[in-house]
Amino acid sequence: MSNVKSKTRIIALIFLVCFLVVSILSSAFILTHADHEHDHNGVSGSCATCAQLQSAENILKQFSTALLGVLFSIAGLYAAIVILKAIAVHVSLSTPVALKIKMNN
Repeated sequence: MSNVKSKTRIIALIFLVCFLVVSILSSAFILTHADHEHDHNGVSGSCATCAQLQSAENILKQFSTALLGVLFSIAGLYAAIVILKAIAVHVSLSTPVALKIKMNN
């Protein structure tokens, strides 16, 4: 079972590294090529650099949307746990055993 857990962790780590590398490289590409000179006379009248910039921006938008969804889900679960713990402290379960009541008939 330990071998399966270690493989799962390695795969998760690889996905995390890929996610970070794509995010950083996309941001770097956008920053370095934002003020490029246009060559709109290329294939079908579009600039290849503009197409790559748009693709990198779309990737970052998709990642940020997914990341926001995950963060809101985690924040909601954390808030629910904190609220339930606070309520559980004030609500006591009163059973005859917990109240030490003798039931003699």
